[in-house]
Amino acid sequence: MRLRSVLFFAMIFVSTVPVLILAVWQQNKSLEQEINSVKEKHLLVAGNLTAALDRYVNDAKSAFETVANQMQTSDVGSDFNAMLKEMGFRFICHLNNQTTYQCARCVLRCPPSTELSAHFFASLSAARSNPQTAPDPVIISNLRKNLDGLPSFYLLKLNNDQSVTIGELDTEYPKQLQKAILFGRGGHAAIVDKSGQIIAHPLPKWVEEMKDISALPIVKKMMSGESGVTQFFSPAAKAEMVAGFNVVSASGWGVMVPQPFQELVEKSNALRLAVYGIAALGILIATAISWWLSGVLAKPLQKIAATAIRVADGDMTLRAETSTKFALRETSELTQAFNHMLERTHTTNRDLIDASDKALAASRVKSEFLANMSHELRTPLNAIIGFSDMIRNQRLGPVDNLSYLQYAKDIQGSGQHLLELINDILDISIVEQGKMALNKENVAINDLVKECSKSVSQAILGNGVTVSVDIPDDVPEIYADQRALKQITLNLLGNSAKFTPENGQITVSVRSINGQHILKFIDTGIGIPAEKLPTIVDPFVSSEINPYQSQQGAGLGLAIVKSLVDLHDGNLDVASVVGEGTTVTVTLPSGAR
Repeated sequence: MRLRSVLFFAMIFVSTVPVLILAVWQQNKSLEQEINSVKEKHLLVAGNLTAALDRYVNDAKSAFETVANQMQTSDVGSDFNAMLKEMGFRFICHLNNQTTYQCARCVLRCPPSTELSAHFFASLSAARSNPQTAPDPVIISNLRKNLDGLPSFYLLKLNNDQSVTIGELDTEYPKQLQKAILFGRGGHAAIVDKSGQIIAHPLPKWVEEMKDISALPIVKKMMSGESGVTQFFSPAAKAEMVAGFNVVSASGWGVMVPQPFQELVEKSNALRLAVYGIAALGILIATAISWWLSGVLAKPLQKIAATAIRVADGDMTLRAETSTKFALRETSELTQAFNHMLERTHTTNRDLIDASDKALAASRVKSEFLANMSHELRTPLNAIIGFSDMIRNQRLGPVDNLSYLQYAKDIQGSGQHLLELINDILDISIVEQGKMALNKENVAINDLVKECSKSVSQAILGNGVTVSVDIPDDVPEIYADQRALKQITLNLLGNSAKFTPENGQITVSVRSINGQHILKFIDTGIGIPAEKLPTIVDPFVSSEINPYQSQQGAGLGLAIVKSLVDLHDGNLDVASVVGEGTTVTVTLPSGAR
């Protein structure tokens, strides 16, 4: 994944997750908040309506009581008539006694009949009985229809002479207050008396017939004197409502301010849409900023990476570009440091290339010198070896002095050793110059290894070292250069023989596994120090712990083996423990055809 994508998505995640969490939280809380807000407002409105009605009822009672007292002693002045009419009184009547129900004196206008019917007066019996025990001298009745069929309240006062003063009060003021409360599409107010009959309501028919809604839970709470906020199902609106409610203490009337619950849901949904819109806008802004900022951070690194790739392909003259529009200090410093590194690397590479060219030239000269020297030395050495062999074998006649024969044997052995050394130098020179060509063919590796092992066994016959071969009969042939394979085997067996003391053991095993031939040369010799293992296969490197200095070579055996194994695309591994022995593993591709 590209760095810019990682930075972009990381910044989007960091910036949008809080916005989304806030949006979801607001979505869950918006309706609750709306309900809580409405509860407070509705309860406040209901309280204000209740306070207004409470003042109105108390004022009406006070005016009625004042007029009633004056009616017992004298006529009421016209000033009281205007005030009473303004307050909604239809009449105030002083009854002569409690048996005839005849209005002796009236204020405003008298009822249609100056003598109240027994049925009408009986309907006020409950209110008439209250003045006997109530502390309030003026009692207001529940809503009832008057003689003309209009909804009315009746105020009663029991006088000192046991006469009764009665007043009829219309419902205009409560209805005016109710009509003033209108909000939303269905928010309104409703007023009921203490028995649950409607005084004021948005439905005129219910007002006219004084609808009894005392069965509603909210009305029951008001009838019991409670106040607060509640939810209920409204038969009038046929919907769930949220309402604040309160009770007029002076009259026991109930005031409620309901609003359809669905309106709150719709307002909450509108708030959610607004929150989602703000969240979407925030995410859009965060996306744009994140994309721009991720580009600012990633582009310098992309330029550096692109430059590094092209430099790796060989163009050391390239340098990373520095942004000229908007660059962070850190990225500019990184680009400058990278370019400085390239400059230093370019300079160092030029020096290394020059040194490498000189080293290669010197190596070629060395290899050519060694090859030429080897050729030049082999001719006189062959003569020395040949003549010493003739003396030793007395081919030109007997040699009387045995010391001469021993000298001839020493000359022949030293010459033979020197010839082997020169041959090794010649082989390594040919490999280094890349002039060695393999002549691959199918080789019976079991026969080749057994033959080499037998040859080495005969050479070390007097040393007490045994050579054993572990090769299954079904080992397949290997496709390799037979001469090179034989040299690998002889060199490794020869190394084991040189550094294995008397009565030691050399084991050669061959296995064919997964298309590869694995040859292992295990000896119980003196071993190789751990610090020498990494370089033991380099030319002219020896273990340096050989106690048999007469057997010490030039350190070319393993180097030649490594070169020949590499030419076969194989692998050479050396493991050794000082004093315990060495294991050399040669892995070659089978490739038999």
